[in-house]
Amino acid sequence: MNPANVPPALRPFIPLAEKFGIGDDGYRDELLFRLDINELEELIQAFDEIPQHVLDAWLVGEEANSLAPTHEYVTFTCLTMSYYMAKVRLKTALSRMHSE
Repeated sequence: MNPANVPPALRPFIPLAEKFGIGDDGYRDELLFRLDINELEELIQAFDEIPQHVLDAWLVGEEANSLAPTHEYVTFTCLTMSYYMAKVRLKTALSRMHSE
């Protein structure tokens, strides 16, 4: 991943994006379904540290309409998908724990 293609405020989160910003839906889901509750919480907490106004501005900016977005843009977009899926998975896992 080329840091020059990532807004400066988001560069510290490149390792998180590289780990969880998987472009293939199946592989991304497979990874998230293997995470335990602690790992899901860690992903959610790490993502919550991202300056959302910077991420949102980038993801809805001019590159959103590009026919050829950068690898970095796509990876951070997929990280966002992983975050929302992790929240659902965590809620489901906690719900199951409380019902047992």
